[in-house]
Amino acid sequence: MKVSELLSWIENECDQEEVALELLEAAEAELLATDPDGVDPRVERISGLLAEPLDFQQLEDLLQDWSRLSDQAESLKLEAEFRRISRTLTSEEWQTNLFSSLVHLHRDFEAGLDPHAVVAAADYLFEKVAESRQDFLEMPITEEEITAETVLGHQLLNESFDLWQNSLEMVADAVEQPELWDDVLKAGQQASRRLVTVQLLDQRVQASVCRY
Repeated sequence: MKVSELLSWIENECDQEEVALELLEAAEAELLATDPDGVDPRVERISGLLAEPLDFQQLEDLLQDWSRLSDQAESLKLEAEFRRISRTLTSEEWQTNLFSSLVHLHRDFEAGLDPHAVVAAADYLFEKVAESRQDFLEMPITEEEITAETVLGHQLLNESFDLWQNSLEMVADAVEQPELWDDVLKAGQQASRRLVTVQLLDQRVQASVCRY
């Protein structure tokens, strides 16, 4: 692998500019091939080295920072991948029961249901979401369970809770200003997308565990 060659060369020789530039370019191309979202900090670091007159001390610094940069790359690439997945889910994939309930609320409102009843139903759903969020926050987690996947999962789930609560809170305004229902449903859709994405992330983790 070109990256391994680069790191080995820096560690053992690091004194020929022409060789360094060739290895940097090859390593950059290798990393770019596995970084479709363009978030790998190692690529940015190498690109910076290539953009300026070569400084061999900066190569040494790169070697020292490589492990930290690689950990960052793992987390950033994972997040970028699953946010891309979230954006590209089909309507059949991202719709949840809670979103269906939100759609039914909107339809009931349009059919002439008493606005107070619509708001009361939204408040009930809000409380259910709040209870689920509290249960989630109270779940114990050990140090061994803290991985790039669990950190991302917690982040996406918290975003989902935020969006759901925002969506359901807006219903009270939407019954007074019906044009706001679009915002209500958009927030609910984004909340559902994140929730389904968390489920897909968990499925990948479980599949990985089952292989060992």
